Amino acid sequence: MGCLNDDTNCRNREDVDPHGGDHSARDRCAHAVPGDLCRARCNQERKDAGETWRAGIKDTIERARSHKAAGTDTIFLVGLKSREDLEAVAAETSQPMIIGGAGPDLNDATYCAGQRVRIRLQGHQLFAAAVQAVYATLKALGEGTPPKALTDLATAKLTAAVSRRDRHED
Repeated sequence: MGCLNDDTNCRNREDVDPHGGDHSARDRCAHAVPGDLCRARCNQERKDAGETWRAGIKDTIERARSHKAAGTDTIFLVGLKSREDLEAVAAETSQPMIIGGAGPDLNDATYCAGQRVRIRLQGHQLFAAAVQAVYATLKALGEGTPPKALTDLATAKLTAAVSRRDRHED
């Protein structure tokens, strides 16, 4: 679950970051408390767990309840590994969920939607594919390929759909 700490000083500075600059640890933080309390709790947990703290499913559910009590309207869960874990959280909470870094058991969009998952982050492959496409296009242009000779371009129909052109036409 994502950190609820709005204190931007907690994000990047080693001297105030309770996670020692380890942003994977920061992303596991789910303290529904103000910044100073978050830092204190995280620092203690890092000491108690030898810096390898990870929430179990029971702790995750308790933190989700704390989020609800603090007024959050969505739960962000990172690293769920099984349907059983997702079902346990869904059974004990009422907020919609965002999941990221989930195991292969949670690739079924229909199943996840039935558990109140509204967004399933699916890794960075989409970005990597976009980078590769931009690189290949720029390389071809740099090597002298005329723009009209480029291949693997989106069709006009696809471009209109993803840009929602019909919403912008008079």
